[in-house]
Amino acid sequence: RTFVEGGAVSSPTSKRANGEGSIWKWKDGRWCASMLWDGKRKYFYAATRMDVTIKLNMAIRKRAEGLAAADSSTTVARYFEQWIADIKPTIRYSTWFRYKRLLELHAIPDIGAIPLGDLRPQLYTTSLNSGMSATTVHHLHTVLHKMIDSARRWDIVVRNVVDLVDAPRIRRPEITTLSGDQVQRLLQHATDPRMSAFLTLAITTGMRQGEL
Repeated sequence: RTFVEGGAVSSPTSKRANGEGSIWKWKDGRWCASMLWDGKRKYFYAATRMDVTIKLNMAIRKRAEGLAAADSSTTVARYFEQWIADIKPTIRYSTWFRYKRLLELHAIPDIGAIPLGDLRPQLYTTSLNSGMSATTVHHLHTVLHKMIDSARRWDIVVRNVVDLVDAPRIRRPEITTLSGDQVQRLLQHATDPRMSAFLTLAITTGMRQGEL
């Protein structure tokens, strides 16, 4: 026995307990889930039942925590608060803190008040032309892409606007090395045994300062 919902065909086993939403498979092969949130029915889509179940369960958890359902009218700042809290258990604290600071300092002040659905490439580009170094802009581009892509996977936005913007290239400074004669002169003047050993190790191995 099957039931039809919005053109979808599924078995009764896709029905979950009251308040836990429903999961079914569409004729085109996609899996769909729905639930009531803030009095409105919210839908999630994925290629597999497992993926759509994960989306649904995350939404149920957010609803239980009293968070508002995110949609395209949710501001970038509001979505950032939810996203940064969601990823905290999944990455190292130092990485999480770096993501948080980058967005708080260089993105939220410029684009935080803009609804996710209204974010455009030119708005994003404007926020990158505020005197930041190419390295900072490159890192910000990467973190913003991660955040907006999660909104795309949740069907909050139809595309990741960051994909339409090219991050600046990070130009590596040229490294000037010592000549053989300069190396000999340096070691001759390093009369302290500890410093001489340190410099010899640095010259012969190329280790970084922290490793030395």
